[in-house]
Amino acid sequence: MVLGAFREWVNRLSAKAVVQRLDKRRDQHEIDIHRLFLLTCHWHDVSQGKSIDEDYADKLSEEASNIGFEKQKSAVNTMLSGQVMDIAAKLHSILENDTVPEARDPVQFMPRIDLTHDPNKKGKGLAMATGADLTATGIRDAPFVPKMSMAEVAKNLKEILKFSLQVGPSSVKDESSGNGLWIDGFAKLGSVVTLYPGVIFEPLWYRQMTDYPRVDANNPYLLARFDGAVLDAKPWGPGRVSLDAPLVVNPQRLHEEHLNSLEGRNPLALAHYVNHPGKEHEPNIMVASVDLSFDQQRWLRPYIPNIVFRADKTVPHEEGSVLPGLVLVALRDLQDEEIFLNYRLSPHVKRPDWYTPVDKEEEWRRWA
Repeated sequence: MVLGAFREWVNRLSAKAVVQRLDKRRDQHEIDIHRLFLLTCHWHDVSQGKSIDEDYADKLSEEASNIGFEKQKSAVNTMLSGQVMDIAAKLHSILENDTVPEARDPVQFMPRIDLTHDPNKKGKGLAMATGADLTATGIRDAPFVPKMSMAEVAKNLKEILKFSLQVGPSSVKDESSGNGLWIDGFAKLGSVVTLYPGVIFEPLWYRQMTDYPRVDANNPYLLARFDGAVLDAKPWGPGRVSLDAPLVVNPQRLHEEHLNSLEGRNPLALAHYVNHPGKEHEPNIMVASVDLSFDQQRWLRPYIPNIVFRADKTVPHEEGSVLPGLVLVALRDLQDEEIFLNYRLSPHVKRPDWYTPVDKEEEWRRWA
């Protein structure tokens, strides 16, 4: 009873707190952060065994009002990044002896990739896969061949997290719905359920995206953050489902090859398979930006399924830099069901026939 009332309160109060302001797009960002603050605080307090009584929601609301937007945003990032790094650490515990060499040795961290390399230059091992000269990093010449399948990794991770994810036929009653993403097990309200994988394009590099400026013409796997960074999950696909082939089998561009230096068997890197809810469903997760730093845990970097595009010499993680990602967070307790995300497609362009708006006001604020 208390949990149900808390969910209703989150939806009502988050919008009410900031809806009167002039900057509509910022309004929606603040609404989202406010909602995420309530969700992640609830997750944290429940995880710590704190009692959730009838006054909990009011106390949390008062705390949010007292600290303001920027501190809410910082607190949300701290809690979400903590969950993501914990997932990475759990994957490391499962795959420590069966993963890419970079994840075993924090000194030999990640290969340096030259995106202006000579395509006729041949390397060996991982260098052949990426078109880069990796000899300076000390990474071994022989290509890594794993033994544990992605399905086995998912099974082991489920024993720890109490849930896993599966891609399967959607329950949305629409001919174009195809597959959707299902949760197998239980995840509590405020949990990070899935990570959005792929290549991160910051605004400076939009022109390098395939089919620019119509980047979405042949790619339904793009998702944008409020700060303008766009994540392209298309080259990631379903992950490394075959041990006999790399994550990206036929890379079209060098940054797609670069994904092969990450651990492709992450069973939670499937957020790009989540469907928009049909008329008979409601969203049960929401998207959240998360900024990750690996300075103290560099060996966990390969378990995060993203690289940042750069059209020059670069490394996937530079000392002191932040990796901008996206995760999907549970709006309520989830149990053995399909998960749905409100796509919030822009009302300024023609939208697909199957698309049904969840909240028109949210869409107008998001794309104001």
